[in-house]
Amino acid sequence: MNYIIAIRTLFQSNSLKLSERSQILDGEFDFAVESLPSYEQIKELILSFPQRDDIAISLINENDDVFYLSSQRLSSQDEYSAFKADCEYSERVSGKVSINKNIQNDIISIYDFSSFAQELCDLSLDGILTTFSALLSESSHLTFEVFDIEVLMKTKTMLFSSSPQKVVFETFDRKQRLNICSETTHFYDQMRYQLLPDDFQLEIDFEGNPLSEIFDKLSNIFSLIYLSSSASLNRGILELHIAGQRTLEYQCRCNSIASNPELYSFVFLSQQNLRRYIQYHLSFFFRQKLQGNCHFITAIWNPCSGLHSHLF
Repeated sequence: MNYIIAIRTLFQSNSLKLSERSQILDGEFDFAVESLPSYEQIKELILSFPQRDDIAISLINENDDVFYLSSQRLSSQDEYSAFKADCEYSERVSGKVSINKNIQNDIISIYDFSSFAQELCDLSLDGILTTFSALLSESSHLTFEVFDIEVLMKTKTMLFSSSPQKVVFETFDRKQRLNICSETTHFYDQMRYQLLPDDFQLEIDFEGNPLSEIFDKLSNIFSLIYLSSSASLNRGILELHIAGQRTLEYQCRCNSIASNPELYSFVFLSQQNLRRYIQYHLSFFFRQKLQGNCHFITAIWNPCSGLHSHLF
């Protein structure tokens, strides 16, 4: 069900302005007083929302009289009738909708995907990472149920879908993966950002996805972190320490990191000695190619052909 269209249709309003963040949606609209729906229609709309979410609708006439109805407090028919009587000398009514989105059974709602994506992309890097850290803190995987458009986007730990029942997550122990990462790399900010490359490496995507670029960048950032001996992330600056023949320290701005889908495949190699071999040779490529720019070199090792470099 497209709840945004349902609100516009019920109040016959074309002026609904939305702001949807990870766990809150706020909307404002106005409509002609003649378009006031019945009490039962408003009540039915509110009760149609997912039970995991808390919905509230406020109506304000030109005399600043207010009628408030929510899933937590269903005002009476008499209260609404009194409000309608107070609207006798009003021409327009202003409305506000507020939704507190709660996670239940590893599912959270998205009512307006475009607004959600825009709000997310407008955040600072710290804001984005803090948002996803909080959302994933209690779950090994999380499903975003999208109500307004058809989407399908999936990583190992997150699914964005308008038909989530049709997609099944593979078994993935996120907590164990974090523990493995902490054993091989000392990430100074891991307690603050308990995130993995797996959280953002896209397995399924769709054309025109406004989140593809940012997910790709975050996958690259965390791949670089967990390919390093130690790393820190502060105010959009990524600092990497690579242990090789010499210890190399390098800083770069996260928004300048170029894309390389091969990075992710190196992070969780099952043969730890091979991973250490790659980590060892990263120091050479970082030293040769990273001075003064933000281009990265990955070390690619093939048992048959040996080590070679790939610029991205």
